[in-house]
Amino acid sequence: MITPQAEVSNEIKIRRSRFIGYLIPVNRSENVQFQLNRLRELYPDASHICWAYRIREGKDIIEFSTDAGEPGGTAGIHLLNMLKKFDLVNSLIGVIRYFGGTKLGKSGLAKAYSETAQSVVEKAKLVKCVRTVRLMLEGPYEYVGKISALLNKFKVRDRTDLSGEKLMINVLIPIEKKTDFCDNAVSISSGNIRIKEME
Repeated sequence: MITPQAEVSNEIKIRRSRFIGYLIPVNRSENVQFQLNRLRELYPDASHICWAYRIREGKDIIEFSTDAGEPGGTAGIHLLNMLKKFDLVNSLIGVIRYFGGTKLGKSGLAKAYSETAQSVVEKAKLVKCVRTVRLMLEGPYEYVGKISALLNKFKVRDRTDLSGEKLMINVLIPIEKKTDFCDNAVSISSGNIRIKEME
């Protein structure tokens, strides 16, 4: 399984209609709505914004697609099939369409959405998908500096600092680094940091 290293977009034109494809990394289903809202803000006057995603959650793969107002079966399923074809997970494909005045017909639409999806996937830099685990770190606030340094050492980019009067940090780390990371966190805090695995 692979995933995009970073967001990428590509535009194609078919009979005066514009199709703008986006391939966006998403590692949680909650991120999908945020990214869709962002696309809607970027393209408020679009005729349609169709999309599909595949997200790996534990041993399961959660997937969904929608035609978003296009004729049934002409858009979303073709975007989802493109994700499957390339074995992509933790990925959202969104295609923005601006109608150019010429109807493409069902088969033409299906072909246009497939081509747009393929063009954006082929433009992306794809990397192996690493299984991850979400952890909540809690403890005395005095250890914030040491924990931040540890997160930097382990190159943890996905982190949410919820600290107030006490340290509370939500992190996402590769599952194979979990034991080493937890051992280090407990060691540098003399056992004062509690670590809970999140659902």
